[in-house]
Amino acid sequence: MAYFLILLTAVFLLPQHSIGESDSYSRNPVSSQPNESEVILTITGDIMGSDSQLHSALNEETASFDFLDSVSEVGAILRESDLTIGNLETTLAGKKARYTGYPMFNTPETILDALKEVGFDVLTTANNHALDRGLTGLISTIKNIKNQGFMHTGTYANRKDYLNPFIITVKGIKICIVAETMNANGLEKLDYGPETNHIVRYIGKSNPAADVQRCKNGGSDITMIFPHWGTEYQRYPDDFQKKAAEVYIKAGYDLIIGSHPHFPQPFEIRKVKTKDHYKNVFIAWSLGNFISGMTGRYMDTGLILKIVLGKDNKTGKAFFKSALWTNIWLHREWEPNRKLRLKIIPVSEYLFNPTRYRTLSKDSRIRLKQVWKECIEVPGTSVVWRF
Repeated sequence: MAYFLILLTAVFLLPQHSIGESDSYSRNPVSSQPNESEVILTITGDIMGSDSQLHSALNEETASFDFLDSVSEVGAILRESDLTIGNLETTLAGKKARYTGYPMFNTPETILDALKEVGFDVLTTANNHALDRGLTGLISTIKNIKNQGFMHTGTYANRKDYLNPFIITVKGIKICIVAETMNANGLEKLDYGPETNHIVRYIGKSNPAADVQRCKNGGSDITMIFPHWGTEYQRYPDDFQKKAAEVYIKAGYDLIIGSHPHFPQPFEIRKVKTKDHYKNVFIAWSLGNFISGMTGRYMDTGLILKIVLGKDNKTGKAFFKSALWTNIWLHREWEPNRKLRLKIIPVSEYLFNPTRYRTLSKDSRIRLKQVWKECIEVPGTSVVWRF
């Protein structure tokens, strides 16, 4: 797998604090230095539930849905990290609420089986489709996610959950994850009862500085924000994204990982002065799509981001080490029985592997080369090197 290195050196130190066992999460450690532990986070773009995905996953004989085939080829990439995070941009409200794709998404819960199989651990749920099946659908989505053993943040059943910081301990490093969205396609304007203001976290209505402080009070070493923002189908961040990012940086966030545009957008590193030192804030404006039914240039591809965190085992200090990315492509193939087959494929593993490359049609080979070039151009800054 070909990755591209975004940042090479450690950039900030944060104190270690203790939290309860219920908040902890761990996997086998990976260490690059004798006195240093590493945590690798893998982050993907939007996980959608388009009509074509439903068609591809449907077994007409059993009237059941199996999404694993569409994501299985990237499982090795996702599972080689300590924590894998994705944006679930659909509801899981059940069959009675009717399964539909765009514009009001409701996806069979079996999509969670596929996501679990390939290695996802955390699903962010703050996005413009969070209320596509109302409050009942939102609550059902949360329950289904929890029942499958996933962690999640961004939508909540009540005010208590809304205010409680989501902190994960991964091999001794405390990571606080916050997720919020610009809107819910107008559905946020409806009255959902006493908990109306606490079921979804919204950009502009939340208090980023207070959220970061709650993370720190909970013992977090590193704070991450996942904003669902920007303008769809654009290659570069808009003014809203830029203004929101300034607010997040001022509030104290260390990592900003965006979604919603459905196009991969650039990475950026900001050098920020704190009270006693400088730190680099990493911004991924948009990772594009992970899995969807979207076709066309930039929409059928996405980035998988790997962020490496370190911890000095002598001092107990945690720090950001580096970030890398690779790209994926949504391959579409019509089988002889007119069954559509959707499959995410790792671009470099097909482009540079003659055996795999030859399995693709002529048109697919052409598009694969285009996707490679498009994503190579995306970061567009001097902070990107081939790894």
